[in-house]
Amino acid sequence: MTFKDIFKNTDEIQKFKDLYFSAFPQEERVPFDFLADKVQYGNSNLLTVYHGDLFVGILVLVFHDDMVFLWYLAIDEKLQGKGYGTKVLSLVEQKNKGRRLVLNIDEVDKIFDDFAQRQKRHQFYIKNGYADCYVKTREKGVVYQLMSKGGNVTYDDYKQMMIAYLGEELYNKVYELVV
Repeated sequence: MTFKDIFKNTDEIQKFKDLYFSAFPQEERVPFDFLADKVQYGNSNLLTVYHGDLFVGILVLVFHDDMVFLWYLAIDEKLQGKGYGTKVLSLVEQKNKGRRLVLNIDEVDKIFDDFAQRQKRHQFYIKNGYADCYVKTREKGVVYQLMSKGGNVTYDDYKQMMIAYLGEELYNKVYELVV
């Protein structure tokens, strides 16, 4: 498995965009131009993922202190269930030894029509060594649960990381703690 920085090879930008826009619902997406602009500050990467020459997926990583936030991870729909997600998580872990890995998933609750899918995603991350942080945030109206590996992540840790990435004004407009 290899990661390619999409800005070092412009052919990768369209592959990234195609999967990004098809894998994530509009209410869960940040504008692509915003993600692209943030890369220049050196605290994030937009990556395509390959297994040899096979395009497998995309990944957005945000770095802050000892944390790496796996903000977006998507595996091509035709390749899901074949172990690629596990391999991506393993490679991220190898490349970031000693750092806490954090991600958020859609809230897992029986009230949602796609509860089975949400539960399956949660179990996938548990199987890969992630643990619940027991922190929920609301972002643009969507509730997420935080999970981490390599150490717990508190709401304050998450908030500081997102403020460093987004800026305090934008953070305060978009995010809130769900209790």
